[in-house]
Amino acid sequence: MRAWGRVLTALGWAGVMLVLAAVLLALVTDPLGGRARKIERLERAAAIGEQVRKIRELESAENERIEKLRAKSAQEKEALGRQTAVYRGEAANDPTGQNTVGVDRLDRLLQHDRLVCQHASAGACDDATSDTL
Repeated sequence: MRAWGRVLTALGWAGVMLVLAAVLLALVTDPLGGRARKIERLERAAAIGEQVRKIRELESAENERIEKLRAKSAQEKEALGRQTAVYRGEAANDPTGQNTVGVDRLDRLLQHDRLVCQHASAGACDDATSDTL
């Protein structure tokens, strides 16, 4: 019986070594493709990250453009207010409304009308700014 015990023990150790060799081989060779899938996931994540970065850059540039447009619009509205005050003063000095308008003043008034219409809704002043006067 003792001999059988020694043979089984030797076979047992050989089996354990065979199982360990198979496990090590599986870990080294990656037979199920786990590493390839992980690399693909990482590449997809990197591509998505790059797209998000580009989108944020575009968004930032667009926000800067909007801020510049708002600042320009505010400046134009301020200039328009100043010019309107000038024209109100001139109109107040002519209570009868009978003074004739010179060509230079007519051009300034038409330019003023155009500025007003630029800030109004589209098409609201098409007739008012025509140069057929």
